[in-house]
Amino acid sequence: MLKQIIKTGRGLLCLALLSFFVASFFHVDTSAAQAGMTVSPLRAELSIAPGTTQKQALRVSNVTESNMIVQLSSEEFSVINPDYDYSFNAESAVKDWVRFSQTTVALEPGESKVISYDIAVPIGTEPGGTYISIFASNDSEKDVGAISSRQRIGILLYITVDGDVTRAGNLLSLSHPWIVGGPSDWSVSVQNQGTAHFRSRYSAELFTLFGNNPVAKMEGDALVLPGTVRRVTESLPLPAYPGIYKVFYNIGLGDQPAYSDTRYVAYIPVWLWASVVVGVVVAGLLSIRRKKTTA
Repeated sequence: MLKQIIKTGRGLLCLALLSFFVASFFHVDTSAAQAGMTVSPLRAELSIAPGTTQKQALRVSNVTESNMIVQLSSEEFSVINPDYDYSFNAESAVKDWVRFSQTTVALEPGESKVISYDIAVPIGTEPGGTYISIFASNDSEKDVGAISSRQRIGILLYITVDGDVTRAGNLLSLSHPWIVGGPSDWSVSVQNQGTAHFRSRYSAELFTLFGNNPVAKMEGDALVLPGTVRRVTESLPLPAYPGIYKVFYNIGLGDQPAYSDTRYVAYIPVWLWASVVVGVVVAGLLSIRRKKTTA
């Protein structure tokens, strides 16, 4: 028995040493593969009158140990589906609204620079939303092992051209679960029929059937661009105990009155289902046992 224990111990030791060797051999320096450029801020909401110019600034940083050349450019952006995947247009004349103080930035290792730029809205521009992305591109390509990497970071500008703008929201759908046993989602689709974007603020509050104070609550917000539909999915707040609850939804719709609705949900956690199943099985076994005894 002692020999068997010693033999097993040697085997485990060899396996551990082999695992350490393989892990060391194939180790990749993830710190070197991490992003080497940072840009801030990543988004801005601006209001600008036609025929005027507004000054802005961004900060670009080199967090690598090598010199870096960064190119700045601008493109118009839009969304292509309710999940808000972005599309960029480098040919749009709107990109020319942005005028950089410099389009090429040289950064030494660890250096940060603040770059100013102007947003000039042409006179006669129709009031409403215009959407521009500023891109910072790292042209200093580096080889990380056998992988060539390059960065391109975008700053999203949500511009409202001042004037008679509308933010006409419309609720298209509200999807709500009726029975949940654990984490579950609810979702809403909001349409913007106006001329400028708005921020839809929404909430879901959970109440007992006869209570006036919420036992659970979640809040959030989402930008909705004009002429688009945005689908938002969030987690339903869950109570501490099983039961039937009221869910009060409130969805912001821009200049329109917020949408409010009350739904009901049965919260039956997994452990309760398991308890019921075990109870049914036990009751069935006891019933069979009684029948055998009486027989």
